[in-house]
Amino acid sequence: MHADYKEHVSFQIDEASIANGKATINVSLPDLSKIYDEIASNYESPSPQEENRIIEELQKNLGQHTEQKTVEAEVEQINGTWKIKSYESISACVDQSFDDFIMEQLLQIDFSGFEVGVAS
Repeated sequence: MHADYKEHVSFQIDEASIANGKATINVSLPDLSKIYDEIASNYESPSPQEENRIIEELQKNLGQHTEQKTVEAEVEQINGTWKIKSYESISACVDQSFDDFIMEQLLQIDFSGFEVGVAS
């Protein structure tokens, strides 16, 4: 799913912000929480099979809702066009947004029924 998610990410240099080789980059990425909530609202208490269907639908609807973030990145001008020199901050933003969604989902799991055993 992470690869599908990344395919729906776009970004653009805010040319008005360029100074000293850095610029603000506007990043548009799928709003996973909003998409998930919209799909999951059709299920009262999803079974594991229904959760799988929700994830499949989520993947099919990654372009449905987006969120906007901004990051700073190094840029350089090549033949009169500004290009991003390092994608590190953009990748970190994209990965963090995805990880936040996964953590949000994990925090909603009720682990009270699980037994913890100690290996002997």
